[in-house]
Amino acid sequence: TLQINNLTSPALFHQISACVCVWSTLGLPGCNEFLQGETVKLISLSWLINESKKIIKTKLMCYYMLFRMNSAKIKGYEEDVGTKTTHHVMYPESAVDLHNSTHLVLFPFKIMDLEWLIKAFTTGFYGISYAPVKTKIRANKDLVMVINPAFMKYSHESWLEKKGAYPSTGFMTFVFALHICDEVHVFGFGADSDGNWSHYFELLRNKKLKTGQHPGHHEYAVLEQLANEKIIKFYKGV
Repeated sequence: TLQINNLTSPALFHQISACVCVWSTLGLPGCNEFLQGETVKLISLSWLINESKKIIKTKLMCYYMLFRMNSAKIKGYEEDVGTKTTHHVMYPESAVDLHNSTHLVLFPFKIMDLEWLIKAFTTGFYGISYAPVKTKIRANKDLVMVINPAFMKYSHESWLEKKGAYPSTGFMTFVFALHICDEVHVFGFGADSDGNWSHYFELLRNKKLKTGQHPGHHEYAVLEQLANEKIIKFYKGV
């Protein structure tokens, strides 16, 4: 059983507070005021999103902050996932163009990630990675948030007990949300009936994927435990 301790560690808050303050550029309250009573919603890329339609349609636009991850698509799926996005978490390999009002949230874990961020907004990035990388990105450079790489290590060690190779983007986004919001609602996380992580917007080709190198079952168990303890609201689909 996970021990829920020190969710607002001063050391961790010091690492991410500069990023949180970015929100004040939109005319929002400053950091200390902002971190009181806000509600955040995380929408996963899981196929389970389609099963949550009845819930999402009634709740989606009511959230103050709405996070999406990686290559999550909206066009063509508005009925299931809505249209609002305040924060989009990504890596260079999963980057997408964003609306001018959306925060680009980068979880860097290699030097190239920071190089890409700078060049994608300026001269263009032409490096090589393990997957194709966008040369340039359309996004608001004044709404960029770069999360300390130590956050990945923290999420893996403190929340997942070092299980799996590393945490998923969705789980790290979830942990990040716990640190900056008083109330967190999670939609659509989880594997399909075959135990695979599959996306709502594409056909799964690797039927033996399961949860890849991520400790998917443990991540799901953490969400369930926090939901049972009424720390979060977890919508699994209906």
